[in-house]
Amino acid sequence: AIVALLLFGRRVAPGVFAGAFFVNLAMDEPWYTAVGIAVGNTLGPLAGAVFLSRVMRIDVTLARVRDVLAFVAFGAIGSMLITATNGVACLAASGIVDWSRYFSVWWVWWVGDAMGVLIVGPFLLTWAADPVVAWRNTRLIEWLALFGSLGLTSRFLFWSPMPLTYAVFPFAVWAALRFGQRETTSATLLIAVGAVWGQIHQQGPFSHGSED
Repeated sequence: AIVALLLFGRRVAPGVFAGAFFVNLAMDEPWYTAVGIAVGNTLGPLAGAVFLSRVMRIDVTLARVRDVLAFVAFGAIGSMLITATNGVACLAASGIVDWSRYFSVWWVWWVGDAMGVLIVGPFLLTWAADPVVAWRNTRLIEWLALFGSLGLTSRFLFWSPMPLTYAVFPFAVWAALRFGQRETTSATLLIAVGAVWGQIHQQGPFSHGSED
């Protein structure tokens, strides 16, 4: 949502609202609860995108440190406060979540939204800014070696009980030093997918904690 609003402006806000509404409606929530959540899920990204583009004037390629910090602070941490606060309030007002659990549910909601912005947002932005792949010969071989070895490492680490999760870090460093923002965000996303997949199947170092 926030990437679409950054790239295409406020005119796509109705699409963000429609997507949020139908997803929540599919979760067997009352239609009015889905409407309320969709309002917050639209206003949060919209506020973040407007502030980032109008006030901070970030470069969507995230080429500068200030752009990255602004995206983290206002795109992920700040704007997702709106989505989480509104969303849990709608669930509690509808009786789906008890008010006594508001803050515990709010924390999970906010972390999930913020991590979605941090992991998926930069991946989409950097690829949208530079979608043309120009790897040739040895460069292409290195790219295949990087993501092939990262995929295999993630598969091993997040599907085994061995506490070696930090072994994925050198691959992220490799992507950053040898390629750039686009490949680095791709590596980060691949690592996150591996960790989540392992957790869903109760494998890997995170399987002993709660799903949250």
